[in-house]
Amino acid sequence: MIADLKQYPEDKASGLSWLGQVPTGWRVVRSGSLFAQRNQTEYENLPVLEVSLKTSVRVRDFGTSTRKQVMSNLGKYKRAAKGDLAYNMMRMWQGAVGVAPVDGLVSPAYVLDVCEAATRLPEETAPDTADAEDVGVEDESFNEDTSA
Repeated sequence: MIADLKQYPEDKASGLSWLGQVPTGWRVVRSGSLFAQRNQTEYENLPVLEVSLKTSVRVRDFGTSTRKQVMSNLGKYKRAAKGDLAYNMMRMWQGAVGVAPVDGLVSPAYVLDVCEAATRLPEETAPDTADAEDVGVEDESFNEDTSA
């Protein structure tokens, strides 16, 4: 799969020593500027989703499940929209993350991130069409402290 990837024609310094070079036309921004969290509740009529290390995000099948988890109040569950990134913050390091395949409900303990990159970046500054002078670190506090 990696062999099929095309190399970018030109790289530039990212401005961050730990990151090194990035393709010209890329912008270095905080991930928080690309995602917003969804915390909508009271959607009890949607199917329940589960986040699994083995299967990513899927609709939970209560009929064949051996788990005896009781969900007493679905109104407190969070609404995940199709395409949302869902993960359990305490198991993220293990890879318990995935994209919601349909609109559904996830545990209140899960985090739902909505990708806002397409709506927050003007088309003329999108990564595939950006001018080199438009590319840069969005937040100065993100830069490394070199004053010490």
